[in-house]
Amino acid sequence: MPIANGVYRTEKSDMTKTLHRLDLLKEFPKYDYGAPRQAWLVDYRRADNNTAAQIMSFHYYWATKMCGDSGHIGISLLMSNLPYCLCVAPESGSGVHIVSPVENLTAILQPASVSLIIISSAVSLLTCQSLPKDALPEIRKRRFCTGKETLPMLREWASFLMPGGVMIANLIDESIAREAGWSLFQKDNRLQHAWTPKRFEEHIVKPMSDLFELDEINSMGNHFSFQVVLKKK
Repeated sequence: MPIANGVYRTEKSDMTKTLHRLDLLKEFPKYDYGAPRQAWLVDYRRADNNTAAQIMSFHYYWATKMCGDSGHIGISLLMSNLPYCLCVAPESGSGVHIVSPVENLTAILQPASVSLIIISSAVSLLTCQSLPKDALPEIRKRRFCTGKETLPMLREWASFLMPGGVMIANLIDESIAREAGWSLFQKDNRLQHAWTPKRFEEHIVKPMSDLFELDEINSMGNHFSFQVVLKKK
């Protein structure tokens, strides 16, 4: 609202309306993805599940925690419309959106300049040299990429984090998918990697232990996905 000396002031309540998702807060107070109001709905096997709301609350929680009060910004790779975050993706989108390959952050960012990097969508799309891009789903689900090729890129992304900043991901658990009789590679032919918590920790988290402390890696209890939170040393 305008005031007498000509300075324009935005009321905090107006900012809250535009930055926050009231529908998520109704189901997950303070975006606490581990404390839903209706815990029985956090089960992907139910037709009326609210798993999508839990996953989005995870992203909102960390965006708000790392950027909301500090004034820092976060970088969201491929996922748009998250508060306090610039979205970097190869196609245009709504909100503050930088159109660029996610592999090209060095042309956009300075080292140690952000407090949050969200890699939920991007980390499964990074190239696996042993998996041809045109491989059929039947071949893909029999091949396992260790993630070796992704480590240099993840280390580059880590260089943009401030000390104490976090890199987060929410990933569909391939082991749960296979228990249900299908594979992620059958659902999305762009995927290069299909992760489980154990596989991600072994092949991604441990090799980067010189850069990160592991804050979280576990199932969200929703029979669908797991979350990873890595804190920059």
